[in-house]
Order: sequence, then structure tokens, then C-alpha cells
Amino acid sequence: EQARSDAGAVDARTDVYALGVILYELCVGRTPFGHEPLVPVELLRRISEQQPTRLGLIDPTLRGDLEIIAGKALARDAAQRYQTAGELAADLRRYLEHRPILARRPSAAYVVQSFVRRNRGVSALIVLSALLLIAGTAASVRLLIQSRAKAADAARETVFWQGLLESMWRVPGSHQLRREILS
Repeated sequence: EQARSDAGAVDARTDVYALGVILYELCVGRTPFGHEPLVPVELLRRISEQQPTRLGLIDPTLRGDLEIIAGKALARDAAQRYQTAGELAADLRRYLEHRPILARRPSAAYVVQSFVRRNRGVSALIVLSALLLIAGTAASVRLLIQSRAKAADAARETVFWQGLLESMWRVPGSHQLRREILS
């Protein structure tokens, strides 16, 4: 707004832009529009016409939430910036606490990832519990299948022996054998 000499558009969001420049410099040690000294006219032109280089392109470790926060603070359109310095500070606080930031649209994966970073111990217990539950279920299913197979084998043996005994009862002259079996 100041670079375009639009004094009527200067408000708190202009200060947010200046704070974004400071954040950018703290992260990568240079201004958003390069590290070479520029004459004021060239600097004003770049500010008005160019998007700042994304933090992640300068330092890949800065990709993600911090890059998004800086990008929102440095948006050329004031309506796209944080509306107050307090909003910027709140998102920086969320970033430092590994909580989801407001500058990013929250997807389920992003919210879960933030929870895991914030609660590593609890997350490890949840994963361990899930693995134990899966292993227990798999073992139970395996035992059920084995017991059904053994029951089927036992049923076949029972039918075989019943058939053998019934055939023995029908054989003439086998009543002596029957008395021995029954006694």
C-alpha cells in the first residue's frame, strides 16, 4: 500500500506486512525480494509487482506451516493477509505449539499430524494399542479356524466309528462280540 502510494489503504494489515518481512528475514537472513542492495525505486517496484520467494525454496526445512504463515503475512493483497498483528502472533504461537494454524485449510491428515507432533507419547500408545488389537484379532481368527477344522475332523471320525459299530451290530453271529463291547 505504501509502495503504491495508496495512503488510504494503509492500516493494520500494512503493519502485518512489515512483521512478515521481519519474520522472513529472521528465518532466512535476507529480505523477501533478494539479498542484494536495491535502489529505493527498484525495491518499490519489486514489492508492488513480485511475489516474495517462498521460504521453502530458500531453505527446504522451512516448508509447511512456517512458509504458509510468512506467505499470508506477505500477501500482496491486503485482504489476503492476517487482519491484525495479533492474528499473526496467534498463528506463530500455534506453530510453536505444534497445533494446526489458521492460515491453512485443515484437512484430517493435517490435524492428525499436528496432534501426533504435539502428543508423541499418547500417539505411540494409540498405535501400539491398535497393533495389539489387530494382532489379537488375527490370533483369535486363526484359533477359530483351527478349532473348526478339528471339530470337522472329529465329526468325520465319529461318523466313521458309528458306521463301523452299526455294521458290526448287523453281522450275524456277532452277538458274542456285542456282549464283550457292552461289558
